[in-house]
Amino acid sequence: MVEPSRYWTIIRINSVSQGYTITGARDFFHRQFPKFVDAEELSNQENQLVRNFLLSQFRERDNGIDDLTRAIAGLCLRCYISHDILSAVRRLVQKYRSEYYLRVEDILPIVLNDDGQSLIILNDEGTSQLILNNNGETQESRYNFFTVEVLRTFQQNAKSQSLTNWTYTLTHRNSELKNHLSQEYGLCLLSDWALLNRAKPEHLEGENRQILEVFHRVYRRDRRNQRQSGRCPDPSRDQLTEMLRLLQAQGIRINSPSELRRKLERIAVFVRQERISREMGYPQNIIPLVVSHPDTGEDIERDIPDPNSSLDPDREEKNELLDFVSNQLREALIWGIEQGICDRMAELQKSRKYVAFAGNFIPWLQLFYCQGMSQSQIAQQFGMTQCQFSRVLQPTKLLTQVRFRTLDRLLSSILKRARELGLTEIPPEVHYLSNLVQHLEFFVDGEFFDNAAAELNARSQQRSSTYAKLLCEHLDSISRSTSNLIS
Repeated sequence: MVEPSRYWTIIRINSVSQGYTITGARDFFHRQFPKFVDAEELSNQENQLVRNFLLSQFRERDNGIDDLTRAIAGLCLRCYISHDILSAVRRLVQKYRSEYYLRVEDILPIVLNDDGQSLIILNDEGTSQLILNNNGETQESRYNFFTVEVLRTFQQNAKSQSLTNWTYTLTHRNSELKNHLSQEYGLCLLSDWALLNRAKPEHLEGENRQILEVFHRVYRRDRRNQRQSGRCPDPSRDQLTEMLRLLQAQGIRINSPSELRRKLERIAVFVRQERISREMGYPQNIIPLVVSHPDTGEDIERDIPDPNSSLDPDREEKNELLDFVSNQLREALIWGIEQGICDRMAELQKSRKYVAFAGNFIPWLQLFYCQGMSQSQIAQQFGMTQCQFSRVLQPTKLLTQVRFRTLDRLLSSILKRARELGLTEIPPEVHYLSNLVQHLEFFVDGEFFDNAAAELNARSQQRSSTYAKLLCEHLDSISRSTSNLIS
């Protein structure tokens, strides 16, 4: 059951709770469907009838339907679709919120870019969007509305998925959304099987490389033979069984199709992290709390290190090393902030799209962190959309870069000091280094970055974490230096 008002209320960034009523769309709906004027809900059959009629009106070019009728029929559908876009984003946030600190309001503007104020039709070929002005004239739109792209690409036939399902699919496939989640949060939306289908075996070693090569040999062959494109489905049991035989012929013994599937999923985790690291330009220091047993594939909870415990309890020098870490923390964070800002400035200056905003990056950071202004307030002050502004400022990405730089500085300092105290070999043993990194990450996150991330995801604009305070001190010093040079 669906409320008829979905066809004349459009979800906009500032009206997410109840939608914004478009009078022209409401009046058109009532003229076309007078029997639904007083209806509180539409049955599934009635809703399907309404959508099919509006779609035929929007797409019709040969039966004398004028451009205005086409545009308003499309506007009703754009209103309807906006509700599904919101639902798709909410579902995405619910799935990944706990791990990536996602919020609906942070990513919704990327796909919800239609305010319903423009009348849009498609050209005769159905390949581009045209704006219909008050004089009934059309011109090609310089800005593509995502709602119209959903309508443009929707295939209306018996075998196709519903318009709602197509909206969900296209929202999660949206390239701008995927790029934003990858660059801002380190979240890659591709399925494990899509990642493995695209992965290059030469990026892997040993048994993992052989498994991926066999996966490609079977999986890609079947996709070609079945002329599959787009979504990569789960491998079938028959495919996994064939892969097992090919691997056994190479001397790789895996006991069952389910065990092979688990191995492929673990390879996908590595491929995903490697892809994110490559796209973001620096490695990610994410340690999963659940890992798979190398033999059985069963999930095992990782022991979380105690930051106050010794890295090497058998040595008397442990207290000196822990004191050294504590003394280095603030200095490392300050250095991480300096380098993180340099990293972001360099990225903006290399970007043809955003190089013009590089000079505003420092002042905008000050407004956001030091004066407590929201991104929407700053964007409005400078005549930008929040979506445009967010792609320049990217405070979450800056925080991630500062965290990486801080950990890198601390790790280098600690290893140097540990060698001086004779606590490790040169180069350090893998076990020692892995244990050190784990302790360091949990300790530093608890001291600095958990609070800093929570501030970014809180509704309050007050930012009082140690990270925010030291960032503001550094931004103030940059501003003073710039003022002295000018004077």
